[in-house]
Amino acid sequence: MGSNNVESDLARDAFIAAHGRFQHDHQRLEAARIYASFGETLWWIFALDEHYRHGRSDPKDYEQHRNEDPHGRVVAGLRLARNRVGHQLTQMLEHPMERLAEEQRLSDPFAHFAQLVFRPFEHLPDPDRGFERENQVKAYKTFLVGRPARYVLRDANYFFVRQRDKIDVFLGAG
Repeated sequence: MGSNNVESDLARDAFIAAHGRFQHDHQRLEAARIYASFGETLWWIFALDEHYRHGRSDPKDYEQHRNEDPHGRVVAGLRLARNRVGHQLTQMLEHPMERLAEEQRLSDPFAHFAQLVFRPFEHLPDPDRGFERENQVKAYKTFLVGRPARYVLRDANYFFVRQRDKIDVFLGAG
């Protein structure tokens, strides 16, 4: 059990570091840097997610807790994003001003100013066979589309870092 805590601590610290790099890169609005730190942050989110899923409890108990938690519920949608980026190099984020200009809806030109948001599901290419689950699509559409990436990653941070005491029970550590 001690090893589990050390692994959890290290993964959590790595997630915090990657998330910090994303926050820094996001402010600079350099696409390559943003995608590098975004991908790294997603990697650590799913390292933690798998760690908890395969803890000492039934994976379905953890998944139910995660999907019902106001911050954890973004994780399934982020898995869809990770799969699309990892398997298809899909651009998951967009600057909302570009889409607003394209659609000629400039009623609120300061909406999400200078923030990258998750693209509409309908604007994503079709997935590779076998890499998409209904719960992921639903979570992506409900909790990610149009939301700034920094807020979605902040939700994941809150779930895995600030609510650690609530999820460590799934490792038998709480």
